[in-house]
Amino acid sequence: MLATVLGDLQELAYYDAPDYPFEERIPALADIAELARKLAERYIQSIGVHHPSNARCELVIFGFCIKSSNFKVFRVSNSPDTPASVGIEELPVGDSDLIILGDRKAAIRERVLSLRTRFEVGSANWRRAPITALAAILREGETGSIGGYLQLCTAFRDDVRHLTITAPGEGQFPFIGFDLYRDIGHIGGFSPALSFGLSAPGPDGWAELTRDPDSAAGR
Repeated sequence: MLATVLGDLQELAYYDAPDYPFEERIPALADIAELARKLAERYIQSIGVHHPSNARCELVIFGFCIKSSNFKVFRVSNSPDTPASVGIEELPVGDSDLIILGDRKAAIRERVLSLRTRFEVGSANWRRAPITALAAILREGETGSIGGYLQLCTAFRDDVRHLTITAPGEGQFPFIGFDLYRDIGHIGGFSPALSFGLSAPGPDGWAELTRDPDSAAGR
């Protein structure tokens, strides 16, 4: 719903303000988060009628906001106390900030912070500690409510790209639980082409990395 609405916007005609600049008409990321909140609230209310205990919602809207020229992150969620009401919270953006979703926030945060004590502050392995921690949880096989695969995406000033995480020697290119070439393959006369990614981290992160403060994929 969100992608469909945003992909088919039509510019409003302001007859009383013919010089209204186009740059000022561009929606802020906060406007998009508010639209996501409206859609989520409607769906969560319909779910709650039949499944009150499962009427839970938590997601993030993130990326580069053209309107403010800054990276932004918004959490859209409801709470057990007021499941029919979905709210928005703007969260800080930085290498040291963790935004964790789900029902195991405290446990995952503790694991990431513990792992970071083993690396130089600001290094690529320090920044990528959340990736290493989640990869370790998945290897242990006790994923519980977290899910069964690791997927990355990174925000740039122009777009947001999904990244593959490949294991050396396996020749696999996973994307949201599918292998791009074995499970999806070609689509008509085209094939998927995710431009870049990361190798899967080991228990101690990436051995070849020491300090790489400019790595976009590590942010």
